[in-house]
Amino acid sequence: MRKSGSERLGTELGRYRLVELLGSGGVGTVYRAVDATLERAVAVKILHEESRLQGETRARFRREARLLSQLEHNNVCRVFDFLEGEHEDVLVLELIDGHTLSEELRKAPSFERRLEIAIAIADVLCAVHERGVLHRDLKPQNVMVQRDGTVKVLDFGLARVLESADETLTLTGVHRPPNEATEPQETQLTRYGGVMGTPSFMSPEQARGEELTPATDLYSFGLLLLSLFSSQRAHPEQLSSGELLERSRQGQFEAPEGMRSDLQGLALRMLSAQPSERPTAEAALAALRAASTRNGRYLRRAVATAAVSLLIGLGARAVFDLRAERSAAIAAEARATSTVQFFVDMLSAVDPARKPLDETTVKDLFDRALQDFPESMPEDFPTRAAIVRALGEAVIELGLYDELERLLEYMPESTDDPELIAANQPLHPLRAQNAAIGGDYAIAEDYARRHLAAASPEERSAALVSLANQLKAQEEYDEALEAAREALEEALALDREPTNRSRSSVTSSYVTLGNLYFSAGDSDAAKETFEAGLAYAERHFDRLDLRSVSLIQGLTQIAMKEGRKEDSVEYARQFYEAILGIYGADHPNVAVAASNYAGRLGWANRHAEAVEIGRKSLDLRRRLFGDRDLRVAYSLESTGWSMVRSGQIEEGQVMLEEALDIRLAVGEPDAEALKIPLRLLGFTHRDMTFDYPRAESYFRRQLTLAERRIAKGLPSEGLSNALSNLAVLYHRAGWVDRADAAFPELLEVRVTERGEGHRHVVQDAWRWIDYLRERGREAEALNVMERFDLEEESEETN
Repeated sequence: MRKSGSERLGTELGRYRLVELLGSGGVGTVYRAVDATLERAVAVKILHEESRLQGETRARFRREARLLSQLEHNNVCRVFDFLEGEHEDVLVLELIDGHTLSEELRKAPSFERRLEIAIAIADVLCAVHERGVLHRDLKPQNVMVQRDGTVKVLDFGLARVLESADETLTLTGVHRPPNEATEPQETQLTRYGGVMGTPSFMSPEQARGEELTPATDLYSFGLLLLSLFSSQRAHPEQLSSGELLERSRQGQFEAPEGMRSDLQGLALRMLSAQPSERPTAEAALAALRAASTRNGRYLRRAVATAAVSLLIGLGARAVFDLRAERSAAIAAEARATSTVQFFVDMLSAVDPARKPLDETTVKDLFDRALQDFPESMPEDFPTRAAIVRALGEAVIELGLYDELERLLEYMPESTDDPELIAANQPLHPLRAQNAAIGGDYAIAEDYARRHLAAASPEERSAALVSLANQLKAQEEYDEALEAAREALEEALALDREPTNRSRSSVTSSYVTLGNLYFSAGDSDAAKETFEAGLAYAERHFDRLDLRSVSLIQGLTQIAMKEGRKEDSVEYARQFYEAILGIYGADHPNVAVAASNYAGRLGWANRHAEAVEIGRKSLDLRRRLFGDRDLRVAYSLESTGWSMVRSGQIEEGQVMLEEALDIRLAVGEPDAEALKIPLRLLGFTHRDMTFDYPRAESYFRRQLTLAERRIAKGLPSEGLSNALSNLAVLYHRAGWVDRADAAFPELLEVRVTERGEGHRHVVQDAWRWIDYLRERGREAEALNVMERFDLEEESEETN
């Protein structure tokens, strides 16, 4: 008598202990199990005695399972073992925690994500076809998406007719949610005579029971592409399995709708009635990669077009802002026309022959377009100022801060030419921001004050906000708070007769004031200010408006400071979704918001989610800025560390090493931020791979970096941090001599940096005490306690 699934829980099959029932069917029962030898979770499928294969069919299946077990492919569900017993056979497979492609499609993934999934499936078909293995039942239900976004193809070798059951042997290690609905047209494999498969995804030859070749998988893949990219189902809904099978025999399917032409052409070639006319898996993979490259080119064109549209709009607006009197209307219109023509000429300067468009970043666009910038600039200074202002606001919006200083050089300043002085007034905010980016806060303050002195009543609030920010950068909080409060008062006064401009000024003032309170250490006042500003924004604007997102970001910072991890995650999510809604998927600010969201998820130990969001930030930054950009390094660091923490150590380590390479290649040689990848790589090898010598090398480099900065008179918080990391390493590695030297040096530096009672001093002192006690050196431990005035915490008893 067969035992029920639950009755076998806790039992062992060789080295596999069954710990959780995942599902049961006519063919077998699937369990989550623990491999005692390798200490990993696996899926174990126990095949019922009556479902066992016999003879040559069994031999073919065993041979195919062996081939799959040897296939090292990230997108294939691995077969780990096949145990043959007297009464039952057992398959041991990779345990996959995720959801089906059908469920993924219900989430409406982006076009880029759909392409990624299609490419992963095509790559799998290439790999298995090369080894003589067919899938025979490719459909959305047999494609899984793991929590980290990895695509897995399941259920190879399904077209096997069992001698005593109208079912099919499934090689699956998936943990599917028990209540997940099955798509009506993805019905379970059905047998009609000698035909096995899912009717709605069968090739004509498969539906007719004819000999199968790799081309049958390509036909099914073509139907799957329709599911991915077409708004039209391949078959009408609510057809019976028999009706679906007959349509498959005839090679009938509904014409695709809404597909891009290149993908539609590929799918139709896959769906050719004659197998010989279908592309191979390799050809399909090449076509999909070409489609992905083309899509990257479309994205860059879209970004470039948006940038130029922004430039033209800002240019025209800047020119018209210069019209102080109606009599200047004709001249202003001429300047606007000149400005727009400049941008048209600028775009035509982009030469695709120098670098393929699919490899062009926004930075490349500006670099090429501005090569002849001085010669193409108009002589009229007000028009030139309008162009510089437009370009300056655009490069700031796009995050290309290095371009700002170069642009401002094309607009000369003067202290005695009235025309130049007047033309430069609209550029004071840009010059203030450029000085602040370079760390010249006194100069930034000077430009902000000049902006304020020349500001109209409508501009005073914005000018005060700018001044407050420059004072804040110099930690002059009292004066900065006074300017920010005045900015809010001015904005609220203007808002008595509301306009978009006045409301924007109100919200910007709330943001600036809240940030100032936060920086000055008054979290309660900051929280109250952010909440008041958010309430104002919600009354007057859409919640997804740009005016409200900085307030959400402020609340995120407060939640972080107060240690409210889940609150910080929730605010970061709202911020990311708001930025995404405002800018669309391909804007640099979306990459920043995604990176911040990933960081908060990682802080809350939600590393799998952090990896998913972090990849989005990383991919977008690569597309926009290229592979060798510091912004790419930021995303590599946060995403790589979350990958390490979630168990994907090797891939995470590669990301962290790439981040370090980028920082060394394009950053300052002694930049303080170099400590980030050095520290994270040290943690990876100290805490995850236990490669202590390698961990020491990274922490030593972090220490050397801090020492070089201090020797140059530069600030650094990395010295005591590196010493602490080394002391902990020596303790764990059991390197007694090094630990004995490291702990006293660490505490001496900590006290110098932070003072006797600082929490880091106390924390490291207790680490030293624990180290000494583990080695039976109680007297030395007591000396450390006395030195730092520490006492044992007493346990309260009832």
